[in-house]
Formats: sequence, C-alpha cells, structure tokens
Amino acid sequence: MIDRVSDLTEDLFTADDARIGDTSNAALGPSSAGPDSASPLFRESTTTADGLPLLRTDALKKLVRLLSTVVTQEKGAELLIELEEGGVGRLLKVLERSWAACEGAEAWDASALSNRADINAESPKKKGKGKKKDSPAKSATPGRRSSRSRSPSTAAMSVDAQDDPPESEFWADDALERVSDAARLFSDALLAARCALALLTCTVLPKRLYSADYLASLVLVIRQSTTEFLYPLLTAPPLSHLADLPSLEPEPIAAVCDALTAAIPLLTALVRAEELDDDLVIKTIYFALSPFFHEANASARGRKEPAGGVAGAMKAIRLGCLGLVRTVFGRYPDQRAWVVQEVLDNLTRLEIAKKGKGSFRCVAFQPCTSSKC
Repeated sequence: MIDRVSDLTEDLFTADDARIGDTSNAALGPSSAGPDSASPLFRESTTTADGLPLLRTDALKKLVRLLSTVVTQEKGAELLIELEEGGVGRLLKVLERSWAACEGAEAWDASALSNRADINAESPKKKGKGKKKDSPAKSATPGRRSSRSRSPSTAAMSVDAQDDPPESEFWADDALERVSDAARLFSDALLAARCALALLTCTVLPKRLYSADYLASLVLVIRQSTTEFLYPLLTAPPLSHLADLPSLEPEPIAAVCDALTAAIPLLTALVRAEELDDDLVIKTIYFALSPFFHEANASARGRKEPAGGVAGAMKAIRLGCLGLVRTVFGRYPDQRAWVVQEVLDNLTRLEIAKKGKGSFRCVAFQPCTSSKC
C-alpha cells in the first residue's frame, strides 16, 4: 500500500513538473488548454488563477482510497518515511489548489434562487376558469360522469399531474452544465480536503506542516460547501427554480453530499489530535453547529426527493457534526461556555421553537432527558 501511494505521488509530481515547467503563454493561457483526457492526473482545461493545474476527480478519488487504507492500517509513520517531509508538504500544497479554486465561488446566482415564471404557475388556473365560463354544464353531463367512473386510472393520472410541480424551462442544457461544473468544483475541493486531512491525521507530522493558515483554509472550504452549495438547496421554497434541481441533477449533488459527509469525521480526528488556536476553534464550531439551524423549507417537506437527496444527506451530516461538537467541547474546556451560549442564542432560529410552549426540544444534543428541554 505504501508503495502504491509513493508511486502515485511520484507520477503526480512528475506530471506537475512537466506542466509548471512550461511557462510560456501558450501553456498557461486558457485558450491553449487541451481536453481533460490529455493528462491522467491533472485537469488540463481547468487551472488556478496562477495557471497551476488542478487534479482530476479520478486521481483525487484514487488518492483518497489509498490514504484511507493507510489510515485504517495505521501505516502513517511508514508513509512519512517513504515520502519524507518535503514530499508530504508538496502533496499538501498540490491538494490545496483544488479547494483554493472554489474559494469565493458562488454556486447559485440570483435567478436560480428566484421563483418560477408567473405564467407557468398561473396558466393552469386560467385554463380551469375558462372551461367553467365557456361550458359550465359540461362537467355535469351524464356522459362526462360515466366516462370518469369507467376510467379511474385517468382520474388518478390527473391527480398526480396536479401534485407535480409546474415544469420550468429555466434548467436548459447549458444551465444544467453549469450546475454540474459547480458541483464538480465543490466535490473535488472536498475530496482534496479529505486527502489533506488523511495526511495530517495518519501520523504525527512535523509542526510546520500544521500551518494555521492551511488548517483555516481547510475548515473554510468545508464550511463554504454547506453555506454556498447545500443550504440554498435545502431551504429552497417549493416554487423556486432551485427546488427542481435535485431531481434533475441528482448525481453531482449527491457527490458533494457524500464528500462532505466523509470529510467531517476526518476534521473531527484533526481536532482531537492537534492543538488548534482559538480562532480556528471558533471557525470549526461555527461550521459544526450550522447544520442544526438549517432545516428544509416547511412548505417543501412533502416534495419528493430522489435517493441521496440533500434533506436525506443532512441526517448524516448532522450526525458527523454532532461528533465534531462533542470533540471540541471535550478537547477545549475554555471554549465550553461560549459553545453553550452560541447554541442557546441560536435555538430561537429553529422553526419548532416558534410553535409554542411545550413543543420545544433540544435538537443539537439529542437525546435529551432533561425536564427543562
């Protein structure tokens, strides 16, 4: 296993040297970017602002699998000896490109967050009113009633059609392609974060590799994937364009959810193993508490989601974040009072807290047996 990681890392550095070594305008300019298939490790058509190539999704997935096995087999010390400090440091820097590329990125524009066009929502109602005015007795004719009684399946189909949301032409092919690109940007960033966290927690590394800025950027990209990508999908009103998206593009969205769910336990392991400064602890706890204060839109809870939808994924995300909160709470006693106060200050944001006395429950720390909850 160590040999496989070493071979992949060597190939990665060789390909990186070949790409970066060509500093001509033709090599670094976006117009010269070739197809992604040109390199088995780097995505030639996508680079950072400095022209540095980003790792391909397949390469990140392979590296995640190998590093996860190293962590499981507790061979981190052997990996450090094989790659040496310089190799581990360079690999961490190469991985950083993937999440640095999505810093400040906005997954959804204002038009996606807006409601569907009024004509789509109102046209069925206008048609219904027109029928009543033109022939008010049509629905009362015996033939009409008998045809309905003989065709229960037709009636069922009409009911289903009424339950389905009105179709929108907003998500054309080009719009869905942009969604796929944004989802890949965030999922690749989270895969790179998983690789970096696996490296940082597989063994005790030299202290200089645990840079405060590096760790802060790790936490930032994990938090950004929720605030910029997942939460708008979760809380989208049923009549917004965004509410239709999980059924149209389930796989790219599920990839982001899966990558985030897998990254949270590794972040917990880092918090447990490494002494973090106060600023980083605060950023971590803000992320860890946020899933408990974001719920699906109340009027949209009945809408059907495909398997692996955002609402379903939030259950696993909340479970992982609960472990992260408990780890921070136990690891940093000086922060406990602040964590409790932060929870209490935000409880009123929960919808269940607005339903009246007697219906309040402790969400973030279930199960709660206290009579005060």
